[in-house]
Amino acid sequence: MSDSLTASQFIQRLGRAIALALTLSFAAADLAHAWTDDASQGLDEPVPEFESAVSLAAGDGPFFAAAADLNGDSVSDLVTANVDGGDVSVLLGNGDGSFQAAVSFAAGDGPISVAVADLDGDSVPDLVTANIDSGDVSVLLGNGDGSFQATVFFAAGDGPRSVAVADLDGDSVPDLVTANVDGGDVSVLLGNGDGSFQATAFFAAGDGPISVAVADLDGDSVPDLVTANIDSGDVSVLLGNGDGSFQAAVFFAAGGGPFSVAVADLDGDSVPDLVTANVISDDVSVLLGNGDGSFQAAVFFAAGDGPFSVAAADLDGDNVPDLVTADLISDSVSVLLGNGDGSFQVAAFFEVGNGPVSVAVADLDGDSVPDLVTANVISDDVTVLFNLCATSTATPTVTPTATPTATPTPTPMATPMGSSCGDAILDPSEDCDDGNTTDGDTCSATCEFEGGRVRLCHQGGWTITPSVHSVRAHLRHGDTFGGCP
Repeated sequence: MSDSLTASQFIQRLGRAIALALTLSFAAADLAHAWTDDASQGLDEPVPEFESAVSLAAGDGPFFAAAADLNGDSVSDLVTANVDGGDVSVLLGNGDGSFQAAVSFAAGDGPISVAVADLDGDSVPDLVTANIDSGDVSVLLGNGDGSFQATVFFAAGDGPRSVAVADLDGDSVPDLVTANVDGGDVSVLLGNGDGSFQATAFFAAGDGPISVAVADLDGDSVPDLVTANIDSGDVSVLLGNGDGSFQAAVFFAAGGGPFSVAVADLDGDSVPDLVTANVISDDVSVLLGNGDGSFQAAVFFAAGDGPFSVAAADLDGDNVPDLVTADLISDSVSVLLGNGDGSFQVAAFFEVGNGPVSVAVADLDGDSVPDLVTANVISDDVTVLFNLCATSTATPTVTPTATPTATPTPTPMATPMGSSCGDAILDPSEDCDDGNTTDGDTCSATCEFEGGRVRLCHQGGWTITPSVHSVRAHLRHGDTFGGCP
């Protein structure tokens, strides 16, 4: 990287060609991450499990992925913002984790981020993109069947890199906010309720604001803003006044090249905390909240190589938020299971497509368990990873609100009826399927609970799974158990 270039100038306009060059520049390094080995984790540590990745063609340079029900069938669909193609790709879900072929809708010049919300009050999801090259946002009103109307443009700022939707002025109408990496500010576009927006208002943010999130950070029931500032290595907090305006930014040190910021209660104190993905220092920064809009010193946890995006969700069904990052250089996602106190376990890595720059969490196959999807800017596709380790949870629905949602509560998973122990089907009377023919025997030595998890025979060898649900997930996907000596 030239000394004359800032980090944002080098990274923020990353399309396929630049991403490929960046990847190749690290070719001499050992970028391969080993998949998590059960034995290395120890019996007392949960082990993340995701099914082998499935890749689906998207558009030209997909830089951001979001999941939502776009056609009203209660099934998760996917949408990507394609920075090189100037459009968005919609992949309608079939409900079983498979998706229909991508359909493209023109967006703007360099759409690099996309958000889903009902922008015109007709109870149909619409799309909005941040267009980094043309300095505006594109609004695509939905038709309710997964198709979208022609794009309408609204001026944003200088280099809008990220867009979020929330009611910023308390009128129950969704508004827009963008992080403008070249302008050093955020743009607020108050909504009129019909899908149109008022003239942009600007609020100074920091040095290279590249990601923005909305949440009530100080407990006054008014939405606030936080940006990740890639050039200055910090986050900016702009407390809201409740009328769509914001107070002067306050800065908190984050890490090396914070590229993405997310908000969640990471330590269980009902106070929102912050996490950033740091593309330069290859880690995530956790800043625990004090409840008044200020934050404690950042604590760092190693992620993969080049983490571009971070999301927080309960991935293993323990009612504790976990973290996942999309790692550009190592072509992987990093999963960091939470301990419930704001600290996280060692990352487990799962391979995805080429150049993952965005990650989203949603139930993609209808089993009420959160799955992962990445947007891969180099291979021009999205990668879906099906979760095999979480207890059934309700996945949050995208709504235009500024208030963080509570961590989903686990719900029991239905178990097949009329089965017998040893037939690779879990009966309601069985704790696990242990390779014999007796129902309800609480399992033999070949299938038992260890530390709250299940130890059982898997394809000729012993394995440790995080929960009975994980066993069911394996069975659902064709694995067999039982018969170990």
